[in-house]
Amino acid sequence: MSAPVTLNIIKITYDNKLLQDLKLFRDVSDWAYAVFPLFMVERKVMKRASADVGFIFIAYNLRRIGNIITLNVLKEYLRMLVSCFSVIFYRSGRNISLFDELFFRTLIWIKKIIPRV
Repeated sequence: MSAPVTLNIIKITYDNKLLQDLKLFRDVSDWAYAVFPLFMVERKVMKRASADVGFIFIAYNLRRIGNIITLNVLKEYLRMLVSCFSVIFYRSGRNISLFDELFFRTLIWIKKIIPRV
């Protein structure tokens, strides 16, 4: 092997963040190129094909967001969102205890289902 290739291999193996970024990029690009043509070949009608392409792009972007945002960040964001809405409902004089209880029970249920890695 040449010297630059060896240096790149050493750099990637010791730089964990770079390795994760490369895996993420490879994973997303492989998925997009593998799925996109299959749906285009299966569909014969243009409307269906355009709808499928839209769903593919939605799934692709949701997967990218899921790779960027961790579960803890998402839970904190949802907790902040619920607290903002609870202040709005409290000022309007409505009873929101049922809403809060349901929301936080759902968070606890999600926490039990998704194990920590």
